[in-house]
Amino acid sequence: IIYGPVTSGLLIERIRARGEPEAITKGVVIDEYAEKEKQQNLSVKMQNRAGEFAKNIGQMIKKKEEAILNNLIVVWAPYSTGRSFTAVNLCAIWGLDGLESILVDRPDGPAWIYVNAPEGEEGLDSCFEKNESLQASIYPVQIVPGFFVLTKDPMLEQVTESISVRDIERLASFGTLVIINAGSDCSLLEKAAAIIVVTDYDYNGLVKLQKAMQKEETWHERMVLCLNRDGPSKYLQDWYVEQAIGRKVSARIPNYGIKAVESQRAGIPLVLTDQDAAGSFRKLASVIQRQLEENTWIE
Repeated sequence: IIYGPVTSGLLIERIRARGEPEAITKGVVIDEYAEKEKQQNLSVKMQNRAGEFAKNIGQMIKKKEEAILNNLIVVWAPYSTGRSFTAVNLCAIWGLDGLESILVDRPDGPAWIYVNAPEGEEGLDSCFEKNESLQASIYPVQIVPGFFVLTKDPMLEQVTESISVRDIERLASFGTLVIINAGSDCSLLEKAAAIIVVTDYDYNGLVKLQKAMQKEETWHERMVLCLNRDGPSKYLQDWYVEQAIGRKVSARIPNYGIKAVESQRAGIPLVLTDQDAAGSFRKLASVIQRQLEENTWIE
């Protein structure tokens, strides 16, 4: 007599060893009511766990939303597309319209030239590396009230390697619009309320942009696609750019050619001398402001 669970291997072993003994398994009586109650308890437990999971997901989403700095704008592209030109002229337009902004240049950025900052300007190093006060570090652009720059003379020895998220959070706490000329750095995209992706008709550049966007997905809903150097192209049409990126072009900056170069040499934002440029950047500014309104910062 075998009690308990019986396997075929055990039966065969017993039969081979002792002939053909009678093998009887111990009967198992199933209590239907107890089994039903057990299944109900299991179902309730699973529902509770699902509820806790949903609650946690909601909290995670809330924390993610809270992590976004509602006055932070990042100008970004994985290749050279006129990012600095776009950032400087956008801030200049906001200054003309009475809105204060701080443009944080990348360490090797050319904003110093665009705004005619004094030789030896090192606001980036003073604010972030030497931990000096913001008021002592920023350079107020003389010809545009309300436009401030944290930049450095590109001819100086490179000190500022990168700008941390904590630095930007400290800067954003002042409540002023903070615009980051991020270059190809993706580290601050998740924090920004609006990401201006500057692109053009360069085919190889669009391929780089596609690859970069495949890696980052959570910020796409806050992205504003700006087509710089817009103009007739026998190689790529507007619809191709939109199809390649998977997003409609929100703003177009015409190809100003020699005008843009001359404004850079003079250290005067183009929007101050060209009405057409001012109109183009004002349209971009309105698109950004609508994006910020969705994040309940600006009215």
